[in-house]
Amino acid sequence: MSTFVLVHGAFQGGWVWQRVAGILRDRNHAVHTPTLTGTGERMHLLDRNVGLSTYVQDVVNVIYFESLSNVVLVGHSYAGMIITAVADKLHHKVSDLVYLDAVVPVAGKSFLDLTGPEFQPFFQRHVAGWQVRPWPLEMFGIRCEEDKRWFSSKLVQFPVRAFQSPYPKSDQNGTVSRTYIHCTEHKNLLIKNIAARCRQDGWNYYEMQTGHSPMITMPDAVADILAGIASPKPTPR
Repeated sequence: MSTFVLVHGAFQGGWVWQRVAGILRDRNHAVHTPTLTGTGERMHLLDRNVGLSTYVQDVVNVIYFESLSNVVLVGHSYAGMIITAVADKLHHKVSDLVYLDAVVPVAGKSFLDLTGPEFQPFFQRHVAGWQVRPWPLEMFGIRCEEDKRWFSSKLVQFPVRAFQSPYPKSDQNGTVSRTYIHCTEHKNLLIKNIAARCRQDGWNYYEMQTGHSPMITMPDAVADILAGIASPKPTPR
Protein backbone atom coordinates (compact mmCIF):
# COMPACT_ATOMS: atom_id res chain seq x y z
CA MET A 1 0.00 0.00 0.00
CA SER A 2 1.23 3.49 -0.89
CA THR A 3 0.22 6.92 0.37
CA PHE A 4 -0.81 9.57 -2.12
CA VAL A 5 -1.49 13.24 -1.57
CA LEU A 6 -3.16 14.66 -4.69
CA VAL A 7 -3.12 18.45 -5.01
CA HIS A 8 -5.50 20.19 -7.41
CA GLY A 9 -4.81 23.16 -9.66
CA ALA A 10 -6.19 26.69 -9.75
CA PHE A 11 -9.96 27.30 -9.54
CA GLN A 12 -10.70 23.68 -8.58
CA GLY A 13 -10.82 21.68 -5.33
CA GLY A 14 -10.18 18.25 -3.89
CA TRP A 15 -13.35 17.14 -5.64
CA VAL A 16 -11.52 17.04 -8.98
CA TRP A 17 -9.66 13.88 -7.88
CA GLN A 18 -12.78 11.84 -7.05
CA ARG A 19 -12.36 9.33 -9.86
CA VAL A 20 -8.62 8.79 -9.51
CA ALA A 21 -8.84 8.63 -5.72
CA GLY A 22 -11.63 6.06 -5.88
CA ILE A 23 -9.61 3.80 -8.18
CA LEU A 24 -6.49 4.03 -6.02
CA ARG A 25 -8.46 3.35 -2.84
CA ASP A 26 -10.04 0.32 -4.47
CA ARG A 27 -6.46 -0.92 -4.91
CA ASN A 28 -5.87 -0.46 -1.16
CA HIS A 29 -3.79 2.71 -1.40
CA ALA A 30 -4.22 5.55 1.08
CA VAL A 31 -5.29 8.73 -0.72
CA HIS A 32 -5.65 12.29 0.55
CA THR A 33 -7.13 15.03 -1.63
CA PRO A 34 -6.78 18.33 0.25
CA THR A 35 -8.84 21.31 -0.85
CA LEU A 36 -6.81 24.50 -0.87
CA THR A 37 -7.97 27.49 1.16
CA GLY A 38 -10.67 29.44 -0.68
CA THR A 39 -11.52 26.73 -3.21
CA GLY A 40 -14.11 23.96 -3.38
CA GLU A 41 -15.96 23.45 -0.11
CA ARG A 42 -13.55 25.96 1.47
CA MET A 43 -14.45 28.76 -0.95
CA HIS A 44 -15.86 30.83 1.93
CA LEU A 45 -12.30 31.24 3.27
CA LEU A 46 -11.00 33.08 0.22
CA ASP A 47 -9.54 36.53 0.84
CA ARG A 48 -6.95 38.79 -0.74
CA ASN A 49 -4.13 37.52 1.51
CA VAL A 50 -4.33 33.91 0.32
CA GLY A 51 -1.31 32.97 -1.77
CA LEU A 52 1.27 30.31 -2.46
CA SER A 53 2.47 30.16 1.15
CA THR A 54 -1.12 29.52 2.29
CA TYR A 55 -1.46 26.60 -0.10
CA VAL A 56 1.88 25.13 0.90
CA GLN A 57 0.77 25.21 4.53
CA ASP A 58 -2.54 23.56 3.61
CA VAL A 59 -0.68 20.54 2.26
CA VAL A 60 2.03 20.53 4.92
CA ASN A 61 -0.71 20.40 7.56
CA VAL A 62 -2.36 17.38 5.94
CA ILE A 63 0.93 15.48 5.94
CA TYR A 64 1.70 16.49 9.53
CA PHE A 65 -1.69 15.97 11.16
CA GLU A 66 -2.39 12.73 9.30
CA SER A 67 1.10 11.48 10.31
CA LEU A 68 1.97 10.59 6.73
CA SER A 69 5.33 9.37 5.48
CA ASN A 70 6.75 8.03 2.20
CA VAL A 71 4.25 10.27 0.45
CA VAL A 72 3.78 10.28 -3.31
CA LEU A 73 2.96 13.96 -3.73
CA VAL A 74 1.09 14.76 -6.94
CA GLY A 75 0.40 18.26 -8.27
CA HIS A 76 -1.71 19.21 -11.26
CA SER A 77 -1.13 22.40 -13.27
CA TYR A 78 -0.55 25.35 -10.88
CA ALA A 79 -0.02 22.89 -8.02
CA GLY A 80 3.45 22.11 -9.33
CA MET A 81 4.41 25.29 -7.46
CA ILE A 82 2.85 23.93 -4.28
CA ILE A 83 4.19 20.39 -4.19
CA THR A 84 7.77 21.51 -4.83
CA ALA A 85 7.63 23.89 -1.87
CA VAL A 86 6.02 21.24 0.32
CA ALA A 87 8.84 18.82 -0.48
CA ASP A 88 11.34 21.56 0.39
CA LYS A 89 9.80 21.74 3.85
CA LEU A 90 9.11 18.02 4.35
CA HIS A 91 11.67 16.27 2.15
CA HIS A 92 12.01 13.54 4.80
CA LYS A 93 8.28 12.76 4.42
CA VAL A 94 8.07 12.76 0.59
CA SER A 95 9.34 9.87 -1.54
CA ASP A 96 8.13 11.01 -4.97
CA LEU A 97 7.06 14.24 -6.63
CA VAL A 98 4.72 13.84 -9.60
CA TYR A 99 3.96 16.79 -11.87
CA LEU A 100 0.74 16.12 -13.76
CA ASP A 101 0.84 18.53 -16.72
CA ALA A 102 2.10 20.99 -14.13
CA VAL A 103 4.42 23.96 -13.84
CA VAL A 104 7.83 23.34 -12.32
CA PRO A 105 8.85 26.41 -10.32
CA VAL A 106 12.06 28.37 -10.55
CA ALA A 107 13.52 29.91 -7.40
CA GLY A 108 12.52 33.54 -6.98
CA LYS A 109 9.98 33.50 -9.84
CA SER A 110 6.20 33.55 -9.63
CA PHE A 111 3.75 31.66 -11.81
CA LEU A 112 3.26 34.85 -13.84
CA ASP A 113 7.03 35.23 -14.27
CA LEU A 114 7.15 31.73 -15.73
CA THR A 115 4.35 32.40 -18.22
CA GLY A 116 6.10 35.45 -19.69
CA PRO A 117 4.80 38.81 -20.94
CA GLU A 118 2.68 37.30 -23.73
CA PHE A 119 0.38 35.77 -21.08
CA GLN A 120 -0.25 39.09 -19.33
CA PRO A 121 -3.10 40.41 -21.56
CA PHE A 122 -4.96 37.11 -21.20
CA PHE A 123 -4.41 37.11 -17.45
CA GLN A 124 -5.59 40.71 -17.01
CA ARG A 125 -8.83 39.95 -18.85
CA HIS A 126 -9.64 37.47 -16.09
CA VAL A 127 -8.72 39.68 -13.15
CA ALA A 128 -11.55 41.14 -11.07
CA GLY A 129 -10.02 43.18 -8.24
CA TRP A 130 -7.91 40.79 -6.16
CA GLN A 131 -9.49 37.69 -7.71
CA VAL A 132 -9.04 35.85 -10.98
CA ARG A 133 -11.96 34.31 -12.86
CA PRO A 134 -11.50 30.72 -14.10
CA TRP A 135 -9.88 30.23 -17.48
CA PRO A 136 -12.16 29.39 -20.45
CA LEU A 137 -13.47 25.86 -20.18
CA GLU A 138 -11.75 24.72 -23.38
CA MET A 139 -8.36 25.20 -21.73
CA PHE A 140 -9.11 22.33 -19.36
CA GLY A 141 -9.39 19.85 -22.24
CA ILE A 142 -12.66 18.17 -21.27
CA ARG A 143 -14.80 17.00 -24.20
CA CYS A 144 -17.66 15.07 -22.62
CA GLU A 145 -20.62 17.46 -22.26
CA GLU A 146 -21.78 15.92 -19.00
CA ASP A 147 -18.28 16.21 -17.54
CA LYS A 148 -18.05 19.81 -18.75
CA ARG A 149 -21.22 20.75 -16.92
CA TRP A 150 -20.13 19.01 -13.73
CA PHE A 151 -16.62 20.46 -13.84
CA SER A 152 -17.56 24.03 -14.72
CA SER A 153 -20.28 24.15 -12.04
CA LYS A 154 -17.63 23.70 -9.33
CA LEU A 155 -14.96 26.14 -10.50
CA VAL A 156 -14.39 29.17 -8.27
CA GLN A 157 -12.30 32.31 -8.42
CA PHE A 158 -8.64 32.23 -7.38
CA PRO A 159 -6.61 34.97 -5.68
CA VAL A 160 -4.33 37.16 -7.79
CA ARG A 161 -1.71 36.86 -5.08
CA ALA A 162 -1.32 33.14 -5.73
CA PHE A 163 -0.15 33.82 -9.27
CA GLN A 164 2.12 36.66 -8.14
CA SER A 165 3.80 34.86 -5.22
CA PRO A 166 7.45 34.05 -5.98
CA TYR A 167 8.67 30.56 -5.31
CA PRO A 168 10.95 30.48 -2.24
CA LYS A 169 14.64 30.06 -2.88
CA SER A 170 15.29 26.98 -0.74
CA ASP A 171 15.83 23.64 -2.45
CA GLN A 172 16.11 20.69 -0.10
CA ASN A 173 14.40 18.00 -2.20
CA GLY A 174 17.23 17.01 -4.52
CA THR A 175 16.99 13.37 -3.42
CA VAL A 176 13.24 13.08 -4.04
CA SER A 177 12.29 11.09 -7.13
CA ARG A 178 10.64 13.30 -9.76
CA THR A 179 8.21 12.33 -12.50
CA TYR A 180 6.60 14.42 -15.21
CA ILE A 181 3.33 13.39 -16.91
CA HIS A 182 2.66 15.44 -20.02
CA CYS A 183 -0.80 15.68 -21.60
CA THR A 184 0.06 15.99 -25.28
CA GLU A 185 -3.28 17.45 -26.40
CA HIS A 186 -2.71 20.45 -24.14
CA LYS A 187 -1.21 23.11 -26.42
CA ASN A 188 0.04 25.46 -23.69
CA LEU A 189 3.60 26.39 -24.72
CA LEU A 190 4.80 26.85 -21.13
CA ILE A 191 3.75 23.32 -20.16
CA LYS A 192 5.15 21.90 -23.39
CA ASN A 193 8.54 23.48 -22.78
CA ILE A 194 8.61 22.39 -19.12
CA ALA A 195 7.77 18.81 -20.10
CA ALA A 196 10.53 18.78 -22.72
CA ARG A 197 13.07 20.13 -20.24
CA CYS A 198 12.15 17.54 -17.60
CA ARG A 199 12.47 14.75 -20.15
CA GLN A 200 15.86 16.07 -21.28
CA ASP A 201 17.02 16.29 -17.66
CA GLY A 202 16.36 12.59 -17.17
CA TRP A 203 13.20 12.70 -15.05
CA ASN A 204 10.80 9.78 -15.09
CA TYR A 205 8.58 10.79 -17.96
CA TYR A 206 5.16 9.76 -19.29
CA GLU A 207 2.86 11.08 -21.99
CA MET A 208 -0.92 10.88 -22.11
CA GLN A 209 -2.92 11.57 -25.25
CA THR A 210 -5.53 13.78 -23.65
CA GLY A 211 -6.18 17.37 -22.62
CA HIS A 212 -5.14 19.25 -19.50
CA SER A 213 -7.48 17.46 -17.04
CA PRO A 214 -6.62 13.75 -17.26
CA MET A 215 -8.03 13.08 -13.78
CA ILE A 216 -11.41 13.72 -15.45
CA THR A 217 -10.82 12.38 -18.95
CA MET A 218 -8.56 9.36 -18.25
CA PRO A 219 -8.75 8.54 -14.52
CA ASP A 220 -7.87 4.86 -14.93
CA ALA A 221 -4.73 5.70 -16.87
CA VAL A 222 -3.70 8.31 -14.31
CA ALA A 223 -4.23 5.81 -11.50
CA ASP A 224 -2.20 3.18 -13.36
CA ILE A 225 0.75 5.55 -13.79
CA LEU A 226 0.62 6.70 -10.18
CA ALA A 227 0.43 3.15 -8.86
CA GLY A 228 3.42 2.23 -11.02
CA ILE A 229 5.42 5.18 -9.69
CA ALA A 230 4.61 4.16 -6.14
CA SER A 231 5.59 0.52 -6.61
CA PRO A 232 8.54 -0.60 -4.49
CA LYS A 233 11.81 0.26 -6.20
CA PRO A 234 14.21 -2.66 -6.83
CA THR A 235 17.19 -2.74 -4.50
CA PRO A 236 20.44 -2.10 -6.44
CA ARG A 237 22.83 -5.09 -6.45
